[in-house]
Amino acid sequence: AMTAVILHLSDIHIKSAKDPILKRPKNIAACLFSSLPSASKIFVVVSGDIAFSGRADQYALAATFFDEIRSTIIAEADIPVSFVIVPGNHDCDFDKNNSARKMLIKSIDESDDPEIDSSVIETCTSIQGDFFAFRDALENNPDAYGDSLWRTARYEVEGKSFSFECLNVSWVSKLKEEPGRLYFPIEHYKAEKADSVDVR
Repeated sequence: AMTAVILHLSDIHIKSAKDPILKRPKNIAACLFSSLPSASKIFVVVSGDIAFSGRADQYALAATFFDEIRSTIIAEADIPVSFVIVPGNHDCDFDKNNSARKMLIKSIDESDDPEIDSSVIETCTSIQGDFFAFRDALENNPDAYGDSLWRTARYEVEGKSFSFECLNVSWVSKLKEEPGRLYFPIEHYKAEKADSVDVR
């Protein structure tokens, strides 16, 4: 039987070209080699904190790092590799944290039922712009749909459908994070009911 293989990475926190992790993409890719003979698709899932402080120069280093993971896998076995990436709080560039965003987050924090629409989401995610540019280039997935808080990436593998639900829970992150204060507008996404996929 053919299989989909998932390589799950998280909290890489790329800060500068001196980071030791940047010398290890081949080692990371090699973790998959024993699974490649039966694989028909590789997913590299990166669940937050790719960068250390959400800056374009850090994502440029990350892009090279992930390209090397992909090319090392493909050199070993010619199998398609797809990336699925979600942001963490370190993927926010707090140098771009403006007063409007700070005031909005304060009012979300203080409200029992905050009113969330696309303008609120846009302001709160404005400090993740470099992350989104990096993600879109690396994922290169025109079929992903949703918005900047909840995005669905779907794939077909050997006649089976895979759906990755990518939630941006760091959209209201603050530089000094308070445990238990992370709000996500679940009501806004009630319509995201499970359609018929094999793996979600």
